Amino acid sequence: MTTDASPQSKQARPYLATGLKLLVTVIILAVIFHFVSVEEIWAGITRTNPLVWGGVLIGFLIGHVLASFKWGLLVGQKLPFPDIVKAHFAGLAANIALPGVAGGDVARAAILSRKVMSRSKLVTGSILDRLIDVGGLVLIAALGAAMLGTAGQTGLWLQGISAAIIVVALIAFLLLPMLARIVQAQMAERGKAGVMIAELAHYMAEHRIRILICASLSILIQTGFVLLNVALAWSMQGPTNIAIWLFAWPLAKLIATLPISLGGLGVREASLAAIFAGFAFESPVVIAVGFVWQTILISTGLIGLAVQAWSGKFKAAPESAQ
Repeated sequence: MTTDASPQSKQARPYLATGLKLLVTVIILAVIFHFVSVEEIWAGITRTNPLVWGGVLIGFLIGHVLASFKWGLLVGQKLPFPDIVKAHFAGLAANIALPGVAGGDVARAAILSRKVMSRSKLVTGSILDRLIDVGGLVLIAALGAAMLGTAGQTGLWLQGISAAIIVVALIAFLLLPMLARIVQAQMAERGKAGVMIAELAHYMAEHRIRILICASLSILIQTGFVLLNVALAWSMQGPTNIAIWLFAWPLAKLIATLPISLGGLGVREASLAAIFAGFAFESPVVIAVGFVWQTILISTGLIGLAVQAWSGKFKAAPESAQ
């Protein structure tokens, strides 16, 4: 009985997790719409300039082409750039059906795994790509905090924390070889997870310049996404203070990656509204910007899906001709 029930329970877990995320998403959205006027949110959405929206979508796509290049640098193995871009956009498409922390990462790595010589390097590069993006978001938020100074309800402590984060990041980069040796010595014999951490540390120590280039690219790309949100806010007559956006948007994105809702829907908007409220900005238009940004994410995922369908059809054509 137990052997028959076990596979069924394993198959049910993904559906249960998705159901719980859907429930949390509905609850968060219900709370948002309870405390914030739906009419005001909708009014903000309808103020969106279609030309600005289209420009933001194009900018977002360009950003992800650059993100594909960054991922390719970390994975290495001299893979054709079009294959890397196609796999990356497959990950964006998977984010629609597999929302969560690593849904898209798993999908893009699975597609590229058919073409790599070393799958371990693919896994290492993909994990580092995610870690670099997280670190980049933290640094951007720290930069925004430093620019804000004592503005809002945050006080002088923001500047101190942001300065500390930046200094720690610089010291960690300079001491990377020594830190890597320490991590390798401690983790090499601690199971599969320990071996993976040791491999990550070794890779980072051996490719410091590549890590620095990719970190710079990540910060550039994510900062560009922040500015795209500012453009949306401008077209919707919302807040356009770049320092606040540099502080709020990365934090909201990090919170939205927690596996508690579908694609961060509701969580991102609530987080943005809460942070902006600390700087005396009204919630409706900020939430509206968040919802319009969701349409950019969904549209990009659909474009990624179309790219996969088109490339598959294009590949099948010569085979059918033979």
